[in-house]
Amino acid sequence: MKSLLKWLFLTPIALFLLGLAVANRDMVRVVLDPLPGEGPLFETTAPLFLVAFIVAILGIIAGSLVTWLSQGR
Repeated sequence: MKSLLKWLFLTPIALFLLGLAVANRDMVRVVLDPLPGEGPLFETTAPLFLVAFIVAILGIIAGSLVTWLSQGR
């Protein structure tokens, strides 16, 4: 029963993420340099869905780390 509920919950999420990836395949320019100057420190192009997934994963990791540190002694 637990396995069935897990699949019923995870399948729509997986389909949503797959649809998001298919809809956002355009390449975007990613620049990690907040200050204007001669040239950016880091610049690359990547699909938009990949950028969104990486940012979401980093946000989850940062939130988990902050929660873990705040619950410690």
